[in-house]
Amino acid sequence: MLKKQLSLLALLLLPGWALATTTINQQFSPATISPGDISRFQLTIANDALVPLTEARVTVVFPAQITLATPIDASQTCGFTVNQATPGTGIVELVNGVIPAGTGTVDGICTFALNVTATDNDNHVNTIPANTVPDNASAGYTAMENGVEVFNGTPANATLSVITLQNPIGTKTFGPSPAIEGDPMTLTILLSNPNTNATLPLTSFTDTLPAGMTVANPAAGSVSCTGNGAANGTVTATPGSGSVTLDGGVIGENGACTLRVNVIADITGTSATLTNTVPAGAIGNSRGLTSAAFSRAVTVNSPLTVQKNFSPNQIPANQPTLLTITLNNRSQANAIPVTSFTDALPAGMRILTTASSPIAAPAEPLVQCTGTGAVNGALTADNGGAQVELTNASIGVNGQCSIQVYVTSAVDGSSLNQIPEGAVNNPQGFVSSATRATLAVNAQLTVGKTVSVSNVAPRPMDSVHGNYQ
Repeated sequence: MLKKQLSLLALLLLPGWALATTTINQQFSPATISPGDISRFQLTIANDALVPLTEARVTVVFPAQITLATPIDASQTCGFTVNQATPGTGIVELVNGVIPAGTGTVDGICTFALNVTATDNDNHVNTIPANTVPDNASAGYTAMENGVEVFNGTPANATLSVITLQNPIGTKTFGPSPAIEGDPMTLTILLSNPNTNATLPLTSFTDTLPAGMTVANPAAGSVSCTGNGAANGTVTATPGSGSVTLDGGVIGENGACTLRVNVIADITGTSATLTNTVPAGAIGNSRGLTSAAFSRAVTVNSPLTVQKNFSPNQIPANQPTLLTITLNNRSQANAIPVTSFTDALPAGMRILTTASSPIAAPAEPLVQCTGTGAVNGALTADNGGAQVELTNASIGVNGQCSIQVYVTSAVDGSSLNQIPEGAVNNPQGFVSSATRATLAVNAQLTVGKTVSVSNVAPRPMDSVHGNYQ
């Protein structure tokens, strides 16, 4: 060290000899960016000596908010060996550079440039200190002039400003709503960018569906992005899965990305409300913006409903009434096979057929199923029996199976005929609704007749027998 200092002193004492004045400057271009945008960072090193500066070393340690972008796209004219410059980090280490000689009137100049980015809203100042020997973790600049180490005499500062942007907004809807179990419904997700002066590049967005809801087959997933600078990403919606993902894409300035996919729901009863919630921060983006949570609830109803009625609903004892049971399929997509269905009549109520005596039914028991894919199946309603059974039928798409059976009762008062929830057995597992109907029976009412005679033919005279004298 002492030898180096003596050499430097000897050079300074030589007549007409002066060490080089070397400077290093830095700049960001542009100096103001939106969060996540790229700025070009450039070092400019000047040498006013008439000889090149060798063994130049520079280390740049950016503030924590500034990182090297992807791609870095480095370029230079100084011949540096790059020891450190990794995307996502904040250190650039350059060694073994050569700064060209000046001409006496024009400094020798060389440059080094690469891409950087930042997402935090603020002014971020980067400094290369004066008269500092750099290493792999500390900022500085030095070079050698004829074996003598030279430095920048003043610090180099540059500021990168990151503007504030509004956070993206998410909303969603289901259609139709309410929905029918097993029928596809369209889930529509709208991701909006409220910023009029900046696009919103997306990284990844995932919507995890609630329990009981899955992607339909076909999924028909699609995305459409609007606004200046918009680009559609890639939708992943696998039939049977429980999530929908959007990768990439750009929401344009003051625009939106509309994501659509078909989903279906499977519920355990006749009706349920499913709530689809997207958590806060789910709208992933390269600008580092967050997003509020958003959700939508949809009511899902079983496609199977059951209705019944008596006509008339009040009868004298042992007189016929028509019992009508209707099995409805509200699905717009699926026929529903009926494995079995049973209606147990209340005590005292019995089935009538045309063969019943002394009171016969006006018509035989009947089943009629409608809708695409309908099958009438087999109806069992025996004369005098107390049970109506339908097997191996199919309720067509948006159709019904109507069962008509004449019944009667001798039990005075109200007879309540109930069908419990889930009485319609089917392979899809849809739960049918419960229903009931009441028949009023009056055993005090009787049916009789009287005869009124208004005109009677004269009775023929009997023969007269006697003796005449």
